[in-house]
Amino acid sequence: MPVPVETAPAPRWSGVWGWAPVVAAGAVFAERGWARRWVSDDAFITLRCVQNLLAGHGPVFNVGERVEASTSTVWELVLAAMGPVRGLLPLEWWAVLLGLACAVGGLVLAQVGAVELAGTRGLAGARGLAGARRLVLPLGALVVGALPPFWDFATSGLETGMVFGWLGLCFWGLGRTWARGYPRVPWWLAFAIGLGPLVRPDLAVFTAGFAALALSLSHPFTWRGVARLAVLGGAVPVACELFRMAYYAAVVPTPAVAKSAAAAWWSQGRLYLSDLVHPYRLWFPVAVVALVGLVLLVGMARRREVLGVALLVVPVVCGLAHGLFVVRVGGDFMHARLLLPSLFGVLLPVMAVPVPVRRGALAAGVAAGAAVGVAGAWAVVCATSWRVPYAGIGPHGIADERGYYLAIAHRANPVRVSDYAENPHYQAAVAAKALARTRPHRLVVDDDFLPRLDAPLRPELRAALVARHFNIGVFGYAAGPDVFVADELGLADPIGARLVVHGRTRPGHEKFLVAAWHIARFADPGAPIPPGDATPEDLAAARQALACPPVRDLLAAVDEPLTVGRAVSNLVHAMRFTRVRFDPAPVVAARQVC
Repeated sequence: MPVPVETAPAPRWSGVWGWAPVVAAGAVFAERGWARRWVSDDAFITLRCVQNLLAGHGPVFNVGERVEASTSTVWELVLAAMGPVRGLLPLEWWAVLLGLACAVGGLVLAQVGAVELAGTRGLAGARGLAGARRLVLPLGALVVGALPPFWDFATSGLETGMVFGWLGLCFWGLGRTWARGYPRVPWWLAFAIGLGPLVRPDLAVFTAGFAALALSLSHPFTWRGVARLAVLGGAVPVACELFRMAYYAAVVPTPAVAKSAAAAWWSQGRLYLSDLVHPYRLWFPVAVVALVGLVLLVGMARRREVLGVALLVVPVVCGLAHGLFVVRVGGDFMHARLLLPSLFGVLLPVMAVPVPVRRGALAAGVAAGAAVGVAGAWAVVCATSWRVPYAGIGPHGIADERGYYLAIAHRANPVRVSDYAENPHYQAAVAAKALARTRPHRLVVDDDFLPRLDAPLRPELRAALVARHFNIGVFGYAAGPDVFVADELGLADPIGARLVVHGRTRPGHEKFLVAAWHIARFADPGAPIPPGDATPEDLAAARQALACPPVRDLLAAVDEPLTVGRAVSNLVHAMRFTRVRFDPAPVVAARQVC
């Protein structure tokens, strides 16, 4: 017979005004995110995949080639779900609005979850505070709302806003389950926790921590309950992974392979962390928040609220582990982007604090109010004065990505791809699209956005045009599905993603596929190739490497029609294909793979 769990009495709040600061924090964040709305070049990579999916070509970047160029499976599917209402708003605008809604919703839910944790069975059980009326004040939410990087990536068209929404939703659900004394987590929460790696692969560390908390909250603990959580949380991720292996012949998205996500680059990672901490004096509000969190932790530990302590500690540990992973791999080329989930996770338990407002709890109220006041003073200065000390790309290859693209778009809020009309990548896409109509079945290699090589394609290829390009987001989305985009950096190229990195340069821009590879793969073997585009030695070596089993089998896995036999073969060999690596130099690569 199940053991009944006593439900803790809910605290009394000072009417709707008790929650007004929480709503205000969400409203300010929404206003800042909306004021800085934009869609980044990388977001257009995902939008092109959605474009192809809605057109019936599958979730691919190029028609006829099964490469997973999008990092977030859930974000891609959510945007694809907007297909039936694209007549109301373009896809770019849906990415902005949904990202902002997720980010703001995640911040509000995180605050409510923190109050559930601290205000019901946490501070409510402290001596002298039981039954006290409370006012809810944002604390960690002030840090989120004051940092410009959070504003920028609340939209951007990327999945970052959904990351904040997922973190806030899971934390709120766990906090509510514990605070209200529910015997087990609801089905939707178990399902949501399992989606973490599909929102972003690096969220797996948060999924592990949240899953452990969900198991701990089950009363009584039974193997049947464990199986229930495993099925609810694991069925969709496992099914998606099997689909990835059978469809893409890989175990991780192609960008993870291209960016060498398993390799360590501590020195660059430390620079990436410093690039976030120092411009905004982030150590100061984090110290204030940590002090409040420590007070909550000590109080719960004294009352032996073991699960309450776990709910306070686990999100912080997961956030620190996530940040350590980001630092280890060298961070990113976008200022602060990959560390924002780490910071959001660390702040979860103290996103908001309940402040007692009755006379008998004056000391506690003054202390909490003082902490919020100090953090608020920092937030005002940060939001109005402090910015990164560079425009565009900084000295260590880290970029103020939004500032960079606003400068070349000459617009305050570039959302539609047409807003980048003055961007050279957009202009090159227009030229490629026109060439696909007027002179089809060609391979175009560009140099500084001007066509340099124009050669006929192999007779068996059906693409209207193959265009080799460097930044593939705006270019690929504007060019449309008729143009096969040959990616020079490997984010959407099965060959380029698997190059070996000899020297670290700019994060995410280290694997450059020389033209000989694309010419050998796509151009008619009988077409004359000028020596300036590829030397005869490189071209011959690239053709040899493409014909040898490791590379030949990889291309067959992603290029051949997806029959049942092909899907089974991909499923069996996905791990081997993911591990394939060879040198960027065709002559060296040919010796390695042949």
